[in-house]
Formats: sequence, C-alpha cells, structure tokens
Amino acid sequence: FIQETSEQFEFDIQAIKSDVTSFLERSKTTYDIIFADPPYDIGTAEFEKIIVLIFKQELLEPDGILVVEHSKHTKLNHCEHFSETRHYGGNAFSFFELPETDEEE
Repeated sequence: FIQETSEQFEFDIQAIKSDVTSFLERSKTTYDIIFADPPYDIGTAEFEKIIVLIFKQELLEPDGILVVEHSKHTKLNHCEHFSETRHYGGNAFSFFELPETDEEE
C-alpha cells in the first residue's frame, strides 16, 4: 500500500520492514522524516531505545524530524530532542528534532 501510494503521488518514500534495533544499528542512510510505529505494548524503555539509536546513528538530516506513534499513556517528553506531542483519541505522536544551529556567514 505504501509503495502504491508513493508512486501514485510521486513521493520518494522508502518503506522498510525490519527488526528496528538491528536496522538502526547498521543503517548508514540519513532521512528527512522517520516515522516509527512500534507496538504500543513494548514499554517506555524500548521506545526510548529507538529514539536514542536514531540520534546516536545520526540518521536524521539536519532539518529532519522523527515522529513516534504511541499510546496516549506513554510519555516520551523527557527524551532528548523532544519537541512536542499531539494527541488524537487514544493515540499520540511525539516529535523529535535536532536543535537548530546558527550558521555563521
């Protein structure tokens, strides 16, 4: 479905189905947007591990964004690079970004 939608709207989307930890540990590609939708019942520590690995491996472009979908009961606002959470019913989306840097001219 993702591939078909990507082609229909001419978006360059790469959907990857893999064990998240092993993928994040070996990936060398950087992304503008990373959308993570792990099972809601994995626990806060596993959500945190995903977030930490993405930033440790420097997988986001400088102006990129990480979006993590989770239950409204899971709190991720204490994690480094957190910017905001948006709630939609029982679901929540937490956003993470690198801090903006001032470029000297």
